[in-house]
Formats: sequence, structure tokens, C-alpha cells
Amino acid sequence: MKSPTRVEFVILVAAIMMLIALAIDSMLPALPAIGHSLRVTNENRWSLILTAFTAGFGIAQLFMGTISDRYGRRKLLLVSIVIYVVCSIAAAAAATFELLLIARAAQGIGGAGARVLAVSIVRDRFEGRAMAQVMSIASAIFMAAPVVAPFMGTAVLAVAPWRWIFIVLAVVGSMFGIGQRGQGLTGSKRTTPPS
Repeated sequence: MKSPTRVEFVILVAAIMMLIALAIDSMLPALPAIGHSLRVTNENRWSLILTAFTAGFGIAQLFMGTISDRYGRRKLLLVSIVIYVVCSIAAAAAATFELLLIARAAQGIGGAGARVLAVSIVRDRFEGRAMAQVMSIASAIFMAAPVVAPFMGTAVLAVAPWRWIFIVLAVVGSMFGIGQRGQGLTGSKRTTPPS
């Protein structure tokens, strides 16, 4: 499997990191629609859609590094993206608010694996200045996600029901997973970025 170029590597790392911001910020314009659709009359409960994801994400981060040391970065990264995609579809199909929250928490677990492993893979491949350079570029790209994500959610709501936001998240996650698999994101440590 060919190693990615520097540009491909940075884009893949940034894209995987962006899954988290997309999953959180794309929900913001959809909260009222979700609440009304699932008959949640207490508006304060709508924010649980965000809380469930961040809870799964936060707790899973504590264990993903150790698990990846045991079972390998690549395998766990692919599993994490599959969990993210499957749970996005489950959230889209949720018939009740409670099922949606469960799907969101599990989606957060998948997102945590992807986020932690993206950073771990950078540290595996680079060190010193090269690592700092790759992370800074990836982080700069990642910072666009919180700006783009609400617009994505609003655009979807303009043409489709709120459930399609989760379908879009599933499609995006699948694209990132396929890109990672095709480019061979993981690999041995290097001291300079790939050319």
C-alpha cells in the first residue's frame, strides 16, 4: 500500500479530526426540529443531544490510546469510523428521543477513537519539528469545521428533514474511512513529512 503524500496525509488527519466538530455543530440548527419531531416539549432537554455525544466522546478518550497500543492503530481507527457511521445511521432512524441519545453517545465513542488515533498516528510517523508542522497544519484546517458545520446543518434542513443530517454525517464518515484505508494512513515513524 503506497504511503500518502504530505498533503494527502495532512488532509486525512484533519478530516478525521473534523468528524467531531461536524457531529456537534451541525446539530445546533436542528435541535428545535428534533425536539418537536420526537415530542420533547421541554426545550432544556434538547441540549442532551449534544451532551450525549460529548459524554461518549470524553469517556472513550480515556481508553482509546491504551486499546490502540494493544490492538494497533489502523484496526482501531477503522473500527472507530465504522462505529461513527453505524451510529449516525442509528440516530437517523431513532424512533424515540432516548434511542437518539443512546445512538449519539455511541457515535461519540466512535468519534473519540478517530480523534485520538489521528493524533497518535501523527506522533508515530513524525517527531520534533516535523510533527509540530503536520499538527499545526491539520489543526488550522480543523478550525474551519465549527464554522462550516452549522451551515451544513442549515443547508440540509432547507431541503430535507433533520434525520438527513445524520445521513450526511454517515456519508462523510464513510468517505474519510475509505480515504484512510486507501491511503495507508498508518505506518512507521518518520522524522520528516512524506514528500
